Amino acid sequence: PDGWQNELTPGYHSLVFSCGATFLKKAQNEGHSSEVPPELLDLLEDMADAHLAMMNPDFTQPLTNDSARASSTGLFAEAYRLFPHRQDFLWASTKGRKGKAPAGKTASRFLPWGGFAVMRSNWKRNALYLSFDVGELGMAHYHQDKLNINIYKGKEELLYDDGGGQYEDSPFRKYAVSAKAHNTVLTDGMGQYRQRPQSIKKTMDAGFISTEKFDYARGVYNGFWGTKRKRMHKLASHTREVLFVKPDFFVVADSLQSLNGKFHDYTALWQLDTVKTDIAPGSFLGRLAGKYDLYALVLNNDVQIQAESGKTDPVSGWYVTHKHAQVHPATTIKVTARRKKNYRFLTLFFPLKKGDAPPVAEKLADTLWQIKFNGKSCKLDLQDLRSNLNR
Repeated sequence: PDGWQNELTPGYHSLVFSCGATFLKKAQNEGHSSEVPPELLDLLEDMADAHLAMMNPDFTQPLTNDSARASSTGLFAEAYRLFPHRQDFLWASTKGRKGKAPAGKTASRFLPWGGFAVMRSNWKRNALYLSFDVGELGMAHYHQDKLNINIYKGKEELLYDDGGGQYEDSPFRKYAVSAKAHNTVLTDGMGQYRQRPQSIKKTMDAGFISTEKFDYARGVYNGFWGTKRKRMHKLASHTREVLFVKPDFFVVADSLQSLNGKFHDYTALWQLDTVKTDIAPGSFLGRLAGKYDLYALVLNNDVQIQAESGKTDPVSGWYVTHKHAQVHPATTIKVTARRKKNYRFLTLFFPLKKGDAPPVAEKLADTLWQIKFNGKSCKLDLQDLRSNLNR
């Protein structure tokens, strides 16, 4: 109902839209429009709506599941031909030169059937953007990536999902579709394992709220950990919360709770498309190729932070692309808390323009922090992220 095609994969979503639009155009050209079910038009408009809600600031799509980077302008040109009253489709097809940007109190969206929370500062081409997957596995082309996030600043990919690689059986492909290649959490070194394709039968509740100052969403993973060959019991549950402090940075809180009463090692993974990283106690910096780097503050004092790049046994720290670039070494940041029953990672992500001063976080009280960045200062309750929405 929110327009998402049931594979939950942007590349195949656009392909299915194209098939439907081509069928409709053929029927119109051959004089058989009256034979086309009227609901086809409604479905196609809903699909274009979903594509628009997910669109990156550079008019591409996030590389969720098996996807390759490609422009979305062709899809919206066809959508505008079918729906000429939609000035937002014209806007997207011309990269903002004509038409009007999508309406709404904010530029952020939640797609409750597809299960994607999209946070963006605005509809401009230099917007700060995050997509957050809280949904089901989907019917095909899926990855073990529930609660994954991607971050863009304009056209620059700061925290990546690489699209999963080619359709073959190499260690790289197996790695790329696993939780270990995503921005997720491991329990005892094992990633999440969802067992079978899942049709979408109900909406997701992400607690999504969007205001002028903040966006908030949460999701939960409480399934199996391991692999098809070595599936473990439900060792722990993982709850991820994301707070967007507009328009500057994101707060990500990852809460792990033991489900078997035992102690576990928990590892938060962050994927950076660079081999140049600086690690210091309480922070890491990915030196990326564009105008912006990604700076992260890790507000935990009992964790180990390490970087892996270009490892092959086992595979770790690779950007394994799906047709839009060459496979190349990247960096996986691992933030590990050892021997814990329950644990909460707290990570703040900042797009840091090259040459600018990094952010500073000061703890004022048990749960109250002051964050200074880009010449601004704000106080946040980082224990209860939702409470900040009332500020």
